[in-house]
Amino acid sequence: MTTETQEIICGPCDFREIAKLAVVWCPTCDEGLCDECSGHHRAAKATRGHQFIDSDHYKEMPRKMIEEFNKCPEHDEKYELFCPKHATHCCVQCVKEKHAKCTGITLLKKVIENIKSSVTATTIMQQIEKRMEGLSKLTKNRVENINRIDKQSSELCTDFRRMRKEIDLVLDEFEKELSEQVISVKNTQSSIVDNTIAQIATHESVYKEMYSALLKVLAYGSNFQVYSAIKKIEEKLMNEDKEIELFFKNDNGLQEINIALECSQQLSSLLTEDFSLATVRTSNSTLECDLKILDNLEAQNLSTTARTTVSELNIKQYVQTRRSTISYI
Repeated sequence: MTTETQEIICGPCDFREIAKLAVVWCPTCDEGLCDECSGHHRAAKATRGHQFIDSDHYKEMPRKMIEEFNKCPEHDEKYELFCPKHATHCCVQCVKEKHAKCTGITLLKKVIENIKSSVTATTIMQQIEKRMEGLSKLTKNRVENINRIDKQSSELCTDFRRMRKEIDLVLDEFEKELSEQVISVKNTQSSIVDNTIAQIATHESVYKEMYSALLKVLAYGSNFQVYSAIKKIEEKLMNEDKEIELFFKNDNGLQEINIALECSQQLSSLLTEDFSLATVRTSNSTLECDLKILDNLEAQNLSTTARTTVSELNIKQYVQTRRSTISYI
């Protein structure tokens, strides 16, 4: 949905082959008017009741969205009627061919005369806001997860350094390998989360675009233009919702990731042989985010099968004589 910004030519002047820029737009007549023509328009008995839109405001509205429903593509006639049975707009020919047996056919302008303040318009805005808020929460959650990994990584190394007072000789090599493991885990998970955030941003951008477009139509558009915009957004929301639902089902980096150090018993005894000094364990758990983006997709449904990745750091014992006492601070 893009906003058209090209200049609007006065319709009556253009008909007389005079090039003049329009200063207002008449939604009823669906054409722009210059200062002079707008004055005649207001004075003429047949058109004096028409409400104008400032041409700059009209250019701000998403033209492709609001113009799609101007005419029936099948019969090239304006939509003037509404079928309550099928909840759709119709032209005269549509009624004759497809809705002849439907009861309650009414004028479309009566149906949409209060659409700006209708529950439908309010609901569609709330649906967009809910999705934007949900995706914003999800982005914040992913960033917090990486920050937590960073903090846990720092705490992990700090805890290990407490044990180094009596065994520095052994732990120098281990700390080097441990640091490499932590950086590897952090970089891997950061890459996954960065990709997830990028996908979230793409969906959020679509909702922001729809939201901004609808705000402009509600602010400056006619009732029919608001109706057209809502119909278009409903279709796009349905398609976008399907993509987001697939995004969650595909398990795109939406697990809570934590990193911890599990020290082995050999660390305290320092056996005079090869041993596993410690284990770096990365676990994935249910997404901890109070999130509801789609009506059928609750936060508790975002859980995936927990996975644990274990990397052992093996080091050869090269202290020839076992220390009689090992103290930890």
